[in-house]
Amino acid sequence: MKFRRDSHKHSARHQRGMTLLDTVVTITMIGSVSAVALPKLNELPREARIAVVEHLAGAVRSASALAHMKCVVQSACAMQTGTATVEMGGDAVRLTHGYPAAGEPDGLAQALEFSGFGAQHSPGQTLLTKDGAPDPQRCAVAYGGSQAPGRSPQLDVITSGC
Repeated sequence: MKFRRDSHKHSARHQRGMTLLDTVVTITMIGSVSAVALPKLNELPREARIAVVEHLAGAVRSASALAHMKCVVQSACAMQTGTATVEMGGDAVRLTHGYPAAGEPDGLAQALEFSGFGAQHSPGQTLLTKDGAPDPQRCAVAYGGSQAPGRSPQLDVITSGC
């Protein structure tokens, strides 16, 4: 049996580095992927802020419904006559028509435990604005409270400034 001594030399001759064409094709492919992926990566912070605002809206709905149910089961809670107070998490929450009051620091904002948002109160509305948003007034949850007995509160999710 004979062995060729130069068999390793023969295989080494067939192993070459990348050609210029291989390099250009690779760089072009990387550039194409980057051109598609980078704009999507730039949108991630905005999409995250929108998701957080939408989740806060869900928490507002839940807190409002919980406060309303607490009022319904308490005989002393005057839903029909206007204002009342229920205890939530050790805090007194002011209600209007059986739902957390809007525009009052001791209303909706008292019924929630939240961070990353600021609460702005104006007559008849509580605006929960997202901290760090490019336009916090337009990256927010607007809570309008109940306007009449038996009516659910108005809730708007604003994400155009996120």
